[in-house]
Amino acid sequence: MPIALLNFPTDLLGDVFKQCNPFDLYCFSKCSKRARSCVKLGNTKSWKIKNHSMLYIAVCGINPNYKFEQTTDPKDYFMRKSLSDSEEVMFIETGEISELFAYLLDTFGIRKVETLMFCAYDSDDFVTISRAMIDRNVEIEELLFSHVDGEGAEDLMSLTNQMNITNKLLCWHPFPLHFQHQMTQFPKDIEFRTSHWLTIDQLLNCTCVRIELYKSMLSNQELDQFLRKWKTADGFPNLQYLEIESEKIDDKSPILDMIPPIRARLPGVDGVRIMKEDGREGLLSVDFGNSPTLKLVISDPSNE
Repeated sequence: MPIALLNFPTDLLGDVFKQCNPFDLYCFSKCSKRARSCVKLGNTKSWKIKNHSMLYIAVCGINPNYKFEQTTDPKDYFMRKSLSDSEEVMFIETGEISELFAYLLDTFGIRKVETLMFCAYDSDDFVTISRAMIDRNVEIEELLFSHVDGEGAEDLMSLTNQMNITNKLLCWHPFPLHFQHQMTQFPKDIEFRTSHWLTIDQLLNCTCVRIELYKSMLSNQELDQFLRKWKTADGFPNLQYLEIESEKIDDKSPILDMIPPIRARLPGVDGVRIMKEDGREGLLSVDFGNSPTLKLVISDPSNE
């Protein structure tokens, strides 16, 4: 006998939905507009969402993770599989991945993205999903992208200043020499495999905990400027790790009154000890190896 579920009192309906997983609620949301509007009663706003390139979208923050994968075979629609104790999958009809992403965000009321990962696919979806994050003021814990087609990577970078990226921004895309970008906000962790566009002025305004820059164009003089600011009592208080690879690092100009290479003076130590005015220490090294690289590892006062 059918049950008139939507006639239940709101509190009771919420209790019912809290027993349902994302697959159950997704299927229920497809029944009607009214059904979709009730799904959030299941405390779904506390969930997170993530994608793995254009391969799948997963609802996470609960155990197991629930992966939505697209299929072109109608007989597989809504078929479910348990992949492991921590992962289940349901196959759904093929469509625009950006539309599925927006549908899950709005249906479940999700306001936190665990990971956005883009790699070697049509850039239009990347930009559409990014704009959806901006329009909804969704927090993005990690944004990772690499080898995006066409001008997609440049478009995506231009949107990062509008996106609420909190933990990590990782870009392995090989930007061309003419590329320029001005970062106005920083997550905790940045890693750029092509960073010739990131100037010393941007670096001096950086608030990151961890910074990794490869194929940089920063010189000895600019790195000396950064490190002298770091040594001041209020200079870069969040910074714990810095790694900069740059062909402009040379063995002619001093960095903190030392001519590179700068190596450990004692066995078993990873660099030369330098100190901030507030008493915190860092280990600084500059090596020429495969490519000139400066590293600074800073002691964490909370971890003796």
